[in-house]
Amino acid sequence: MSRRPTDEELRERVLDELEPAREEPLDDAPAVQRHVKEALMRTPGLDAHSIWITMEGSTCRLHGRVRSRSERRLAKRAASSVRGVTKVADDLIVVP
Repeated sequence: MSRRPTDEELRERVLDELEPAREEPLDDAPAVQRHVKEALMRTPGLDAHSIWITMEGSTCRLHGRVRSRSERRLAKRAASSVRGVTKVADDLIVVP
């Protein structure tokens, strides 16, 4: 008898399967940074208030704390979906 996966496990599987399209970097790092923060704030299931962003060229670096690995993946996925971000560096700490 196999165990049914939890909602969080299912969400992680879906997120792992999605691969965002990469676009050319934008020159306006402050605007890209603002768009990343907005994308994080719009993401259901993610507490974006404890995450801050720095831009290094077209690389978005996420700093701060999240409550789970699933929330970490949501943050990375949201950041990578923003036009102008070609790479996401993860400095997030999981604190349940």
